[in-house]
Amino acid sequence: MTEYEQMYAVTPGKQDVLVNVIDRHHPVFESEYGVRFTVPCFDHSGLRYTSECIKESDKKKRNCPVLVTGDPGLGKSTIILELMELIDPNIDVGQIVFELEEFEDRFRRNPYANAKENLYPQVSMDEAGHTMYGPEYLELEQRVLAKNLIISRVKKQIVYFAVPKWKFLNPHVRNLMTVWIHVSEPDYFMPGSAVLKFAPPNRQSEYQTSKYWVPQCVFTFPPLNDKLWNDYEARKIDFVNNAWVDQDKSSGLKHIVRNLSEKGMTQVEIADIIGRDRSRVSRYLSQQV
Repeated sequence: MTEYEQMYAVTPGKQDVLVNVIDRHHPVFESEYGVRFTVPCFDHSGLRYTSECIKESDKKKRNCPVLVTGDPGLGKSTIILELMELIDPNIDVGQIVFELEEFEDRFRRNPYANAKENLYPQVSMDEAGHTMYGPEYLELEQRVLAKNLIISRVKKQIVYFAVPKWKFLNPHVRNLMTVWIHVSEPDYFMPGSAVLKFAPPNRQSEYQTSKYWVPQCVFTFPPLNDKLWNDYEARKIDFVNNAWVDQDKSSGLKHIVRNLSEKGMTQVEIADIIGRDRSRVSRYLSQQV
């Protein structure tokens, strides 16, 4: 086992977290700004540091929306599940959702955060939903996410949202995020590296429409192969299979939904008739047949 130098990494709230250092001066190039940063690179102890930064938002009585970006297969879901387990070792697969109705239900039923009792409610909107259902569904997901974050700030929830690229999110949702993790591949076929970014308040401008993000560190992360991961994989496979079958049936349903809508029926009424949830009806109405 490799022994690394240790140091205390400081969170935005000035908390010291002991980490193992691979490289104190790791270069990170931010193409959005054309700037090269130098940040420390940690081993998987960087996950613990990241989890403490996330919990800190709840301790400061704020929501913590976490954006995770990166190409498919590089470990976005792995990082999210590892962070969820670090924050709550008793987390279960029910906190990872695939459908909008699931997300709203879980967001509503999650308890209020209570840092003194080590209670940090979490929910992850898995990217499999918009991967299967397309860009219209991703846009609908963002509207639902924004609505819940705005009206439920009092609950101080930790919400994870994964997309391949930062620009896939609309500007409003991007600016709601407080933590950004970008999963990358240092070289061909070498997954397992991520950049943690924050948007420091003193670096923001009233003249810019987007947040200015600054890399804090790079860290490596191992594959996950525990009960939570296996349960997640099983649920994801079931969701994808069901979504595939449902898409085969959806063409006729779209026509029915549009006809009922043209007759003046509400989305809730249509959902009751066709046996689908309201988010599915909304998606059908937003798509071209």
